[in-house]
Amino acid sequence: MSVIRRKVIVIGGGAAGIAAAIEAAKNAEVTVLEHMETPLKKILITGNGRCNFTNSDVSAAHYYGDVNVIESVLSSFSVDDCLDLMRECHVEPLEVHYRFNDCGYFYPSSNKAETVRNGMLYRLSELGGKILCGVNVQAVSEGQEGILVRSDKGDFAADRLIFACGSNAAPETGSDSSIYPVLKKLDVAFHTFLPALCGIKVSDGLSGALTGMRCTASVALCDQTEEKEYSAEPGEVQFGNGYVSGIPVMQLSRFVSIGRKKEHRMILRIVPSAWENVRKDAKVFPASLELLCTGTRGFSHAQCCLGGVDTGDLVPETLCWKKNENIYFCGEMIDVDGDCGGFNLHFAFGSGKLAGRKATT
Repeated sequence: MSVIRRKVIVIGGGAAGIAAAIEAAKNAEVTVLEHMETPLKKILITGNGRCNFTNSDVSAAHYYGDVNVIESVLSSFSVDDCLDLMRECHVEPLEVHYRFNDCGYFYPSSNKAETVRNGMLYRLSELGGKILCGVNVQAVSEGQEGILVRSDKGDFAADRLIFACGSNAAPETGSDSSIYPVLKKLDVAFHTFLPALCGIKVSDGLSGALTGMRCTASVALCDQTEEKEYSAEPGEVQFGNGYVSGIPVMQLSRFVSIGRKKEHRMILRIVPSAWENVRKDAKVFPASLELLCTGTRGFSHAQCCLGGVDTGDLVPETLCWKKNENIYFCGEMIDVDGDCGGFNLHFAFGSGKLAGRKATT
């Protein structure tokens, strides 16, 4: 069987992978290998199907992880750079302000995530980049022809390889860790994924009295084992059957994931300032609540994850792997996660563009 050769191979057709391919295709032949039947599936569900792709307040303060890697990506990819990328992809940005935030959330003016998806795929096609779907990568090694990628659809060789395989969040879209046996054989160090930006499960009998109710509230999370407290900006809190959600709660879910992994006792404190959309049969309007956290709603409800490829093994200025300068990592698969509000997509695009640029210069 013949080997398909490209200057750059990108494994993963998500936000980071397509951004990397767009940037690399400006200088080299690029092929994206995607194991799902279509690329950019996850982007279609971001921002409730509207795709909140960046935020006017992008800064390192909104991210968790290696500061050197975070600052390197953000210094190479500003908010204006992200807006330029969207326009390059024939997407007109629209800034929206919400009552709980002073910053602006950016969406496509169509208010449809498919506009971003279609625009990015069209731009890659304009540049001559190729995407092969339904390709399951089985092994990666170095050979005489450069980096050899073996798959169930044939073998590929490249001078440079970019991994952009996502995490475990929303696994139905392709973020399912299927690439990690390959990384293990390569001896790539990575930290176990944990859910972030999702609802928090509680065990305090909410299923009856509060399910279906909403309130504007201040929210804090207390790790009683370590005597630490984390707070979130006030916002809307939603009560479900055995769980609590809403942006303030989701912002704290990463700390619940960390604490529950250590078997810490964690309490969610909610102080409502107003109740909204109250059920007709509602009779309980607590002035405050202290709820015992039992975990998060898991990967299927998570917008992103903490964990991933150890950033200590990456060169911050290029995102190449220290063990092989011809291999790069980007997007959610590296150990950086951000707040809710477009920050994670911004990092995915920025890290993808950085890897794609450095892989071809």
